[in-house]
Amino acid sequence: AKYCAEVYEQISYLGLSPSTRLYNAVIDALVKANSLDLAYLKFQQMQVDKCFPDRFTYNILIHGVCKVGLVDEALRLLKQMEGMGFAPNVFTYTILIDGFCTAKRVDEAFAFLEKMKEKNVTPNTATYRSLVNGLFRCLSPSEAFKLLSRWVDRELNLPKVACDAILCCLSDSFLPREAAAFLRKCCQRGYAVDSSTFDVTMTCLIKGLDLEETCQLLDKFTELGTKVGLRTYLLIIEVLF
Repeated sequence: AKYCAEVYEQISYLGLSPSTRLYNAVIDALVKANSLDLAYLKFQQMQVDKCFPDRFTYNILIHGVCKVGLVDEALRLLKQMEGMGFAPNVFTYTILIDGFCTAKRVDEAFAFLEKMKEKNVTPNTATYRSLVNGLFRCLSPSEAFKLLSRWVDRELNLPKVACDAILCCLSDSFLPREAAAFLRKCCQRGYAVDSSTFDVTMTCLIKGLDLEETCQLLDKFTELGTKVGLRTYLLIIEVLF
């Protein structure tokens, strides 16, 4: 981080002029090096060099403060960004949702997910994974599942990537009963699990549930068109013999 800052100080000797793009690159490098103080120093120097922060600048800083749990500072930066005329994009919201989960402020994480929909910003794969993985990271697995299960019930359009992430987290936490219940809920709504997620989930179920119950779930999802991997069949054969 110190070397990065020193190199930046030499740009005038190379005949280069400071620019917002160059500042963004330096601030991003400093944030990645966990040198938040130096990143803020460069941020404050921008206007001296007649460079002005843009949406990328703010997203970089918001990510930096969220990493260390300073969510209120992230909200201050968000307000400042909007005051500069830059609307938050999907990356801004995803960073904030992950930050709220890290700070164990889960209600605000869900609130920002709804806010981005109100602003016509479509959540992407990273958004949903940040929410699901973040809740399992900051809460007990059973509590995270309860909150996410209620949220899925409220969703008119079931976010497939979120369901895949929930199943993977339940399987990693070895909660076969919860994983089976969630699979049934998904089945009722016509959701077909992708093959890799299904194999991971079935591994958990085969080890933690009655084989007959597991095979019934297997049959239901093959009827929906889910492709079952070789690993799942090998595990079933191993249990049988």
